[in-house]
Amino acid sequence: MSMYQYFGKPYAGEFKRPDNVAFYVHCKDSVSEELPKCLHRKRTQPTLMQLEMKQLLAGERRSFLEEQKTYQLSMHLAKVALVVDRHHRQTASSLKCALDRINRDMNEHLRRRRELFDARLKRLRQYISTVGERCDLVRHEKFLKNLTEIYKASGSEASY
Repeated sequence: MSMYQYFGKPYAGEFKRPDNVAFYVHCKDSVSEELPKCLHRKRTQPTLMQLEMKQLLAGERRSFLEEQKTYQLSMHLAKVALVVDRHHRQTASSLKCALDRINRDMNEHLRRRRELFDARLKRLRQYISTVGERCDLVRHEKFLKNLTEIYKASGSEASY
């Protein structure tokens, strides 16, 4: 079903395209020097005032676009600065928390090690004191044995 059938016969003339005038004109009068009216330039050369106005408007548009781009870049840099600042604050706080935790753990570790060393030192002192007491007892026993041997020896010599 074509478009003409859909709208019906009365509307078919409205949608019909005109012939391509430029093609037919070129084919008919290909030798003539003057172009037909339909092929003449529709625009005239702009005046000096129009060119100046156009350059002025282009300069204003350029400055507006530069200001807009500068504003967008400054806003983007502000957002980047905020994100970087937030990131630095978060990393600094997490590093501080980690450092505090490490210091706490190290202090706890040192406290436990000190307690172990103190307990070991106390046991060593007790051991040294008991060894010293035993050593004194052994010396005293040797001394007494030597005395008894000397007494026995002197007593046996006296009996001769």
